Amino acid sequence: MALSKTLSAVFPCFFLFLPLIHECVGQTKEYKELTETVRSLQDDMKNLKYVVLELKKQNDAYAEKIQSLESTVSQCSRECLDLDNIGHTKNNLNFKDIFQTIENEEKSQRKILSQKRFTKNEKIINTVKRNGGLSRQTRLLIQGNVPMKPAFYAMLQSDLIVPPGQLVKFQRVITNVGDFYSPHTGIFTAYHSGTFGFSISYTVPRHSCGYLRIMKNSDELITVGEDETTQYEVISATIVVQLNEHDTVYVKTSAIKPSTSLISNAAAQSIFVGWEI
Repeated sequence: MALSKTLSAVFPCFFLFLPLIHECVGQTKEYKELTETVRSLQDDMKNLKYVVLELKKQNDAYAEKIQSLESTVSQCSRECLDLDNIGHTKNNLNFKDIFQTIENEEKSQRKILSQKRFTKNEKIINTVKRNGGLSRQTRLLIQGNVPMKPAFYAMLQSDLIVPPGQLVKFQRVITNVGDFYSPHTGIFTAYHSGTFGFSISYTVPRHSCGYLRIMKNSDELITVGEDETTQYEVISATIVVQLNEHDTVYVKTSAIKPSTSLISNAAAQSIFVGWEI
Protein backbone atom coordinates (compact mmCIF):
# COMPACT_ATOMS: atom_id res chain seq x y z
CA MET A 1 0.00 0.00 0.00
CA ALA A 2 2.84 2.34 0.90
CA LEU A 3 4.60 1.52 -2.42
CA SER A 4 1.39 2.20 -4.39
CA LYS A 5 0.99 5.59 -2.67
CA THR A 6 4.62 6.40 -3.35
CA LEU A 7 4.26 5.55 -7.08
CA SER A 8 1.06 7.60 -7.25
CA ALA A 9 2.88 10.55 -5.75
CA VAL A 10 5.99 10.26 -7.93
CA PHE A 11 4.25 9.21 -11.16
CA PRO A 12 0.71 10.58 -10.97
CA CYS A 13 -0.10 9.46 -14.54
CA PHE A 14 1.40 5.98 -14.21
CA PHE A 15 -1.79 4.21 -13.18
CA LEU A 16 -3.77 6.14 -15.81
CA PHE A 17 -1.61 4.75 -18.63
CA LEU A 18 -1.27 1.23 -17.22
CA PRO A 19 -4.47 -0.10 -18.92
CA LEU A 20 -3.34 1.42 -22.22
CA ILE A 21 0.00 -0.39 -21.95
CA HIS A 22 -1.77 -3.74 -21.46
CA GLU A 23 -4.04 -3.02 -24.43
CA CYS A 24 -1.05 -2.20 -26.70
CA VAL A 25 0.66 -5.46 -25.75
CA GLY A 26 -2.50 -7.40 -26.63
CA GLN A 27 -2.83 -5.60 -29.96
CA THR A 28 0.81 -6.41 -30.84
CA LYS A 29 0.12 -10.13 -30.30
CA GLU A 30 -3.08 -9.89 -32.39
CA TYR A 31 -1.13 -8.09 -35.17
CA LYS A 32 1.43 -10.93 -35.31
CA GLU A 33 -1.36 -13.52 -35.53
CA LEU A 34 -3.07 -11.55 -38.32
CA THR A 35 0.26 -11.30 -40.18
CA GLU A 36 0.68 -15.09 -40.07
CA THR A 37 -2.90 -15.53 -41.30
CA VAL A 38 -2.29 -13.15 -44.22
CA ARG A 39 0.88 -15.03 -45.20
CA SER A 40 -1.02 -18.32 -45.12
CA LEU A 41 -3.79 -16.87 -47.30
CA GLN A 42 -1.21 -15.53 -49.76
CA ASP A 43 0.28 -19.03 -50.09
CA ASP A 44 -3.18 -20.48 -50.75
CA MET A 45 -3.80 -17.80 -53.42
CA LYS A 46 -0.58 -18.79 -55.21
CA ASN A 47 -1.64 -22.44 -55.15
CA LEU A 48 -5.13 -21.61 -56.42
CA LYS A 49 -3.61 -19.68 -59.34
CA TYR A 50 -1.70 -22.82 -60.24
CA VAL A 51 -4.93 -24.85 -60.10
CA VAL A 52 -6.64 -22.40 -62.46
CA LEU A 53 -3.72 -22.59 -64.89
CA GLU A 54 -3.83 -26.40 -64.93
CA LEU A 55 -7.60 -26.43 -65.48
CA LYS A 56 -7.19 -23.99 -68.37
CA LYS A 57 -4.63 -26.31 -69.97
CA GLN A 58 -7.07 -29.22 -69.66
CA ASN A 59 -9.88 -27.17 -71.20
CA ASP A 60 -7.63 -26.19 -74.11
CA ALA A 61 -6.77 -29.85 -74.70
CA TYR A 62 -10.45 -30.83 -74.75
CA ALA A 63 -11.20 -27.96 -77.13
CA GLU A 64 -8.54 -29.26 -79.54
CA LYS A 65 -10.09 -32.76 -79.45
CA ILE A 66 -13.55 -31.34 -80.18
CA GLN A 67 -12.16 -29.27 -83.05
CA SER A 68 -10.49 -32.37 -84.49
CA LEU A 69 -13.77 -34.32 -84.28
CA GLU A 70 -15.64 -31.51 -85.98
CA SER A 71 -13.09 -31.45 -88.79
CA THR A 72 -13.41 -35.23 -89.26
CA VAL A 73 -17.20 -35.08 -89.34
CA SER A 74 -17.11 -32.22 -91.82
CA GLN A 75 -14.79 -34.18 -94.13
CA CYS A 76 -16.99 -37.29 -93.90
CA SER A 77 -20.10 -35.28 -94.65
CA ARG A 78 -18.52 -33.79 -97.76
CA GLU A 79 -17.47 -37.23 -98.99
CA CYS A 80 -20.92 -38.67 -98.31
CA LEU A 81 -22.63 -35.84 -100.17
CA ASP A 82 -20.27 -36.24 -103.12
CA LEU A 83 -21.06 -39.93 -103.33
CA ASP A 84 -24.76 -39.19 -103.05
CA ASN A 85 -24.57 -36.65 -105.89
CA ILE A 86 -22.69 -39.08 -108.14
CA GLY A 87 -25.49 -41.58 -107.59
CA HIS A 88 -23.65 -44.34 -105.82
CA THR A 89 -26.66 -46.04 -104.34
CA LYS A 90 -25.30 -49.57 -104.30
CA ASN A 91 -27.11 -51.84 -101.83
CA ASN A 92 -29.69 -49.08 -101.38
CA LEU A 93 -27.35 -47.10 -99.08
CA ASN A 94 -28.82 -43.80 -97.89
CA PHE A 95 -25.93 -41.40 -97.44
CA LYS A 96 -28.12 -38.88 -95.69
CA ASP A 97 -28.75 -41.50 -93.01
CA ILE A 98 -25.01 -42.20 -92.82
CA PHE A 99 -24.31 -38.50 -92.36
CA GLN A 100 -26.94 -38.32 -89.62
CA THR A 101 -25.36 -41.32 -87.86
CA ILE A 102 -21.93 -39.67 -87.98
CA GLU A 103 -23.36 -36.42 -86.64
CA ASN A 104 -25.04 -38.25 -83.77
CA GLU A 105 -21.77 -40.02 -82.94
CA GLU A 106 -19.96 -36.68 -82.91
CA LYS A 107 -22.55 -35.26 -80.48
CA SER A 108 -22.15 -38.34 -78.28
CA GLN A 109 -18.36 -37.90 -78.19
CA ARG A 110 -18.76 -34.25 -77.24
CA LYS A 111 -21.04 -35.21 -74.37
CA ILE A 112 -18.58 -37.85 -73.09
CA LEU A 113 -15.66 -35.38 -73.19
CA SER A 114 -17.72 -32.77 -71.37
CA GLN A 115 -18.74 -35.26 -68.66
CA LYS A 116 -15.12 -36.38 -68.13
CA ARG A 117 -13.94 -32.79 -67.79
CA PHE A 118 -16.73 -31.97 -65.32
CA THR A 119 -16.08 -35.11 -63.27
CA LYS A 120 -12.36 -34.40 -62.92
CA ASN A 121 -12.90 -30.75 -62.00
CA GLU A 122 -15.62 -31.74 -59.52
CA LYS A 123 -13.27 -34.25 -57.83
CA ILE A 124 -10.62 -31.55 -57.41
CA ILE A 125 -13.11 -29.05 -55.96
CA ASN A 126 -14.58 -31.64 -53.58
CA THR A 127 -11.12 -32.63 -52.36
CA VAL A 128 -10.31 -28.98 -51.63
CA LYS A 129 -13.58 -28.55 -49.69
CA ARG A 130 -13.14 -31.82 -47.78
CA ASN A 131 -9.62 -30.87 -46.64
CA GLY A 132 -10.70 -27.36 -45.67
CA GLY A 133 -8.22 -25.86 -48.14
CA LEU A 134 -5.81 -26.67 -50.91
CA SER A 135 -3.83 -29.66 -49.64
CA ARG A 136 -0.50 -30.90 -50.92
CA GLN A 137 -2.19 -34.11 -52.14
CA THR A 138 -4.65 -32.05 -54.21
CA ARG A 139 -1.86 -30.06 -55.85
CA LEU A 140 -0.07 -33.30 -56.70
CA LEU A 141 -3.28 -34.71 -58.22
CA ILE A 142 -3.53 -31.64 -60.44
CA GLN A 143 0.15 -31.93 -61.37
CA GLY A 144 -0.32 -35.58 -62.40
CA ASN A 145 0.44 -34.88 -66.07
CA VAL A 146 3.32 -32.49 -65.37
CA PRO A 147 6.79 -34.13 -65.63
CA MET A 148 8.21 -32.37 -62.56
CA LYS A 149 10.61 -33.85 -60.01
CA PRO A 150 10.40 -32.58 -56.41
CA ALA A 151 13.25 -30.58 -54.91
CA PHE A 152 13.61 -28.24 -51.96
CA TYR A 153 16.16 -25.94 -50.32
CA ALA A 154 15.45 -24.57 -46.83
CA MET A 155 17.46 -22.86 -44.10
CA LEU A 156 17.11 -21.71 -40.50
CA GLN A 157 15.58 -18.30 -39.93
CA SER A 158 17.85 -17.51 -36.98
CA ASP A 159 20.37 -18.98 -34.54
CA LEU A 160 19.01 -21.91 -32.52
CA ILE A 161 19.83 -24.01 -29.51
CA VAL A 162 17.94 -27.30 -29.96
CA PRO A 163 17.51 -29.79 -27.08
CA PRO A 164 18.56 -33.46 -27.52
CA GLY A 165 16.33 -35.65 -29.67
CA GLN A 166 14.30 -32.76 -31.11
CA LEU A 167 13.22 -32.21 -34.74
CA VAL A 168 14.86 -29.22 -36.42
CA LYS A 169 12.55 -27.04 -38.55
CA PHE A 170 14.22 -25.24 -41.45
CA GLN A 171 11.50 -22.63 -41.90
CA ARG A 172 12.97 -20.26 -44.47
CA VAL A 173 12.18 -21.96 -47.80
CA ILE A 174 14.12 -20.85 -50.90
CA THR A 175 12.97 -23.62 -53.29
CA ASN A 176 10.12 -26.12 -52.89
CA VAL A 177 9.21 -27.75 -56.21
CA GLY A 178 6.06 -29.84 -55.74
CA ASP A 179 5.59 -28.78 -52.07
CA PHE A 180 6.92 -32.11 -50.75
CA TYR A 181 8.70 -30.24 -47.91
CA SER A 182 6.70 -28.53 -45.14
CA PRO A 183 8.45 -25.61 -43.38
CA HIS A 184 5.81 -25.77 -40.63
CA THR A 185 6.76 -29.32 -39.60
CA GLY A 186 10.29 -29.56 -41.05
CA ILE A 187 9.34 -32.86 -42.74
CA PHE A 188 9.78 -33.98 -46.37
CA THR A 189 7.04 -36.43 -47.50
CA ALA A 190 7.48 -38.61 -50.60
CA TYR A 191 4.14 -38.69 -52.41
CA HIS A 192 5.52 -41.21 -54.90
CA SER A 193 8.29 -43.81 -54.83
CA GLY A 194 11.75 -42.94 -56.12
CA THR A 195 15.42 -42.34 -55.42
CA PHE A 196 16.19 -39.14 -53.53
CA GLY A 197 19.27 -37.25 -52.36
CA PHE A 198 19.39 -35.27 -49.10
CA SER A 199 22.05 -32.97 -47.71
CA ILE A 200 22.58 -30.95 -44.54
CA SER A 201 25.19 -28.28 -43.89
CA TYR A 202 25.29 -26.37 -40.63
CA THR A 203 27.57 -24.10 -38.59
CA VAL A 204 28.37 -24.66 -34.90
CA PRO A 205 29.78 -21.78 -32.80
CA ARG A 206 33.03 -22.13 -30.87
CA HIS A 207 33.01 -23.95 -27.54
CA SER A 208 29.71 -25.65 -28.44
CA CYS A 209 28.35 -29.08 -29.30
CA GLY A 210 26.52 -29.81 -32.56
CA TYR A 211 25.17 -33.22 -33.65
CA LEU A 212 22.45 -33.72 -36.28
CA ARG A 213 20.83 -36.86 -37.71
CA ILE A 214 19.02 -37.39 -41.01
CA MET A 215 16.00 -39.60 -40.32
CA LYS A 216 13.82 -41.75 -42.59
CA ASN A 217 10.50 -42.39 -40.86
CA SER A 218 11.79 -43.45 -37.42
CA ASP A 219 15.13 -44.84 -38.69
CA GLU A 220 18.42 -42.99 -38.46
CA LEU A 221 20.23 -42.76 -41.82
CA ILE A 222 23.34 -40.82 -40.76
CA THR A 223 24.71 -38.83 -37.79
CA VAL A 224 27.37 -36.10 -38.04
CA GLY A 225 28.66 -33.57 -35.56
CA GLU A 226 31.34 -32.16 -33.29
CA ASP A 227 31.77 -32.09 -29.50
CA GLU A 228 33.50 -29.10 -27.91
CA THR A 229 34.51 -26.96 -30.92
CA THR A 230 37.56 -24.70 -30.66
CA GLN A 231 36.32 -22.44 -33.43
CA TYR A 232 33.33 -22.04 -35.74
CA GLU A 233 32.84 -25.40 -37.45
CA VAL A 234 30.95 -26.09 -40.69
CA ILE A 235 29.62 -29.68 -40.74
CA SER A 236 27.89 -31.33 -43.71
CA ALA A 237 26.60 -34.69 -44.92
CA THR A 238 24.92 -36.02 -48.08
CA ILE A 239 23.02 -39.27 -48.57
CA VAL A 240 21.11 -41.08 -51.34
CA VAL A 241 18.11 -43.18 -50.32
CA GLN A 242 15.24 -45.12 -51.91
CA LEU A 243 11.84 -43.93 -50.66
CA ASN A 244 8.41 -45.49 -50.95
CA GLU A 245 5.18 -43.53 -51.18
CA HIS A 246 4.41 -41.61 -47.94
CA ASP A 247 7.93 -42.14 -46.48
CA THR A 248 9.19 -39.11 -44.53
CA VAL A 249 12.66 -37.59 -44.15
CA TYR A 250 13.64 -34.97 -41.57
CA VAL A 251 16.51 -33.74 -39.35
CA LYS A 252 16.81 -34.32 -35.57
CA THR A 253 19.41 -33.59 -32.95
CA SER A 254 21.29 -36.41 -31.24
CA ALA A 255 19.37 -38.04 -28.43
CA ILE A 256 22.51 -38.81 -26.39
CA LYS A 257 24.49 -35.58 -26.85
CA PRO A 258 23.95 -32.17 -25.19
CA SER A 259 21.86 -29.47 -26.82
CA THR A 260 22.95 -28.55 -30.35
CA SER A 261 23.86 -24.93 -31.18
CA LEU A 262 23.22 -23.84 -34.77
CA ILE A 263 24.23 -20.60 -36.50
CA SER A 264 22.19 -18.90 -39.21
CA ASN A 265 23.11 -15.36 -40.22
CA ALA A 266 24.62 -13.38 -43.11
CA ALA A 267 28.06 -14.94 -42.57
CA ALA A 268 27.06 -18.58 -41.97
CA GLN A 269 23.98 -20.63 -42.77
CA SER A 270 22.46 -23.92 -41.65
CA ILE A 271 20.54 -25.61 -44.50
CA PHE A 272 18.54 -28.74 -45.39
CA VAL A 273 18.31 -29.77 -49.08
CA GLY A 274 16.54 -32.61 -50.90
CA TRP A 275 15.84 -33.64 -54.50
CA GLU A 276 14.66 -36.58 -56.59
CA ILE A 277 17.32 -38.19 -58.74
